[in-house]
Amino acid sequence: MPFKYERDDVHHRIVITFEGAFRMSEALASIERRRAEDTCSHAVLYDIRHLAGNPDMEELRQLLRADSSISTGGQPRGPLAVVATASELYTKACTFAALAQSKLRIRVFRDLGEADSWLRAHTNDRSSLHGTAR
Repeated sequence: MPFKYERDDVHHRIVITFEGAFRMSEALASIERRRAEDTCSHAVLYDIRHLAGNPDMEELRQLLRADSSISTGGQPRGPLAVVATASELYTKACTFAALAQSKLRIRVFRDLGEADSWLRAHTNDRSSLHGTAR
């Protein structure tokens, strides 16, 4: 499951696109990259529309622990939007969001445009993600 990581510091956004088979190591690598780059205040769009397979409940918990442990350095945490279209993956993403709501500002969408609108409404930047993620 290679992932594409697009960082836009001007608009304080990161788009992470996953394609292919789910691999826990790649999912954790995307979180570790955000930690290493100190981008906790950036809005993040996880585009998992082309991901095959999905994490089990223990892997969801592990991802949540990893993501919520990113230090904010006193800055407010940026919102997370997840876009999934496959039914089972969408359900897993909703489960992750429900588990994460106490620690993260997160929503799951089936439509990229709706995710973009939500991210724009929950950040100071009003530019669009359209054209950034596919």
